[in-house]
Amino acid sequence: MIGMATAALAWGVAAWWTGMYPSAWTLVLWIALPAALIAASLVRAGWQRHGRERGWRWMAALALAAGVALGWDAMARHTDVILLAQHAGVQALLAWVFGRTLIGQATPLCTEFAAWVHEPMSPAVRRYTRGVTGVWALFFAAVALASLLLFWLAPLSLWTGFATLVTPVLTGALFLGEAFARRWFLPPEDRVGLADTWRSIQARAAALRRGESR
Repeated sequence: MIGMATAALAWGVAAWWTGMYPSAWTLVLWIALPAALIAASLVRAGWQRHGRERGWRWMAALALAAGVALGWDAMARHTDVILLAQHAGVQALLAWVFGRTLIGQATPLCTEFAAWVHEPMSPAVRRYTRGVTGVWALFFAAVALASLLLFWLAPLSLWTGFATLVTPVLTGALFLGEAFARRWFLPPEDRVGLADTWRSIQARAAALRRGESR
């Protein structure tokens, strides 16, 4: 977790610098690197599939690489719009991912995450995790809206700082704040600390990888 936090901080500083002083590195950090990671993930998953499923994954990876290559010059002329689309778009997508699980009979996303740790799950945990899912959905929606408003109404330097430095700090603060909030909203037997939560996430990820490998 310390390593991930350090990497996130380093990325935030680099993103702020490239946003303030656009150059080829701006597109490398914000476009080429994420696209390469996504393409590599698609290719890796393709090796573990067969037939059409392998084909579409490889085609998607090639299409992504071709899109970045063909649109490089156009993106270089409009780096500010690209950065806005990435930041606000990701936040809006996260708001939708969390919010849609609160509709109808769907399982709230945080309730699903809590099921990795709490088995069986008490009614108190179900109520709490549903509320937390709503908080995260509203948080991401608010960040997306603030990003759009700052981009159009404030100096670019202020928006760049918000997108690259303030947003990760706010996200981390909400994550830690939610961990401490459990002390007030959940009984002792239903509380799980950050360390146990992290170990559960690692165990779940390892189980998913073993399932994919088979």
